[in-house]
Amino acid sequence: MATTYKVLGQKTPTTYSVTFQDTGDTVTLASHGLANGTKVSFSSITTTTGISTYTVYYVVNSTTNTFQVATTAGGTALTLTSDGSGNVLYGSFIQSIITNT
Repeated sequence: MATTYKVLGQKTPTTYSVTFQDTGDTVTLASHGLANGTKVSFSSITTTTGISTYTVYYVVNSTTNTFQVATTAGGTALTLTSDGSGNVLYGSFIQSIITNT
């Protein structure tokens, strides 16, 4: 018997508005759900320095509403200077796999 699959998810990055905090070097996005080690990038950055647009970073020290970024998975959080805003991109994910469809 052949098994077929239906994969639900997203194949293009999603963009969300974020704020950057100099104090604590954090990125704020309410209820983001990003786990440590998730790859992210920023399509825009206003005012904040210490990070660049369209560079791959890794989420570290993730909490419900904030996270920090590092250049390597599990690495040291980057120092952000000046509060600011921007847009974060993060990529594809599999939401569910339904067998025998």
